[in-house]
Amino acid sequence: TAAANLQLATVSPSKQQQRQSQLQRPRRAPSYEQRCKAASGFAKLSPAQRKSSGAKKLFVPRSTADFDDGGAFPEIHVAQYPKNMGNPHLNKRRNGAGGGNAIGNGKDKKNSMTQSLGSSTSTTQAIVNVEIDSSGNKDFTSLIKGGTNSDKKVYASHSDLKGYTPSSTELAAPSHSEEKDAAAKTQAAIDSLLASKVALSKPSGSALEAAATSMNQEDKTQFISYTPNPNAPGYNAAAAPKRMIQMVPAQLDPMMPPKHKHEKAPPGPADDFTPVLHAPPEKLSKEERESWNIPACISNWK
Repeated sequence: TAAANLQLATVSPSKQQQRQSQLQRPRRAPSYEQRCKAASGFAKLSPAQRKSSGAKKLFVPRSTADFDDGGAFPEIHVAQYPKNMGNPHLNKRRNGAGGGNAIGNGKDKKNSMTQSLGSSTSTTQAIVNVEIDSSGNKDFTSLIKGGTNSDKKVYASHSDLKGYTPSSTELAAPSHSEEKDAAAKTQAAIDSLLASKVALSKPSGSALEAAATSMNQEDKTQFISYTPNPNAPGYNAAAAPKRMIQMVPAQLDPMMPPKHKHEKAPPGPADDFTPVLHAPPEKLSKEERESWNIPACISNWK
């Protein structure tokens, strides 16, 4: 066991070794001292020397790898987007990468969508399982039957537009148990709507606390007896050797608005789109256009 522990200790690196390896990792961005020295040296050059090819350019972060998994550089006065946070050009670059090689083959388009390590843009791809319908073809309706449409009946194929003759089992009246279940679900839905409406009309929060201050005043009233300090100014032992204080909770106005600020919660995600099934557009005839013509409501009588 001692040999095994020794071998495990030699194989697994310690936290200090991991920290040293992270510190020894080459960084793309120069240190703060190096950037300051480079800026001071660059400021001493003349405009002609700055434009020359031999002049060393200052460090400017252009990609996500230039930030070394950190934040922006405040002393560099250029637009910086570490980890693409708040990058307004991200969507434009994605659209340009997706549509730039539309004329070429599929391999070029695929290569245009992939980005190299350290690029300022990154794309994500969602993978959906392929489903097969009853005829053996790929069923692409699974893309729209998820999310908020998972518990809904989505009509997405042309066969849903065709009429058919229902069977006798489909036209059969529901049984007594099915009627009771449907009535119970409807009643539960109506009760939840009514409960939410009634809860909004009732006071809550600070209004209840303010109204509770005016209830049971006798039980909350306290009488405190104490002996005054003889060294206090105006002390008279013959007049008031002991004193009594009546403590009553301060009554608050129940109609007083709350002192805290109400903040609206952000809205949830919108419902997923569903296809709109309609017949292909047809060209209207002259008679149909005239039948749909609505004359202007201006009298031409003179």
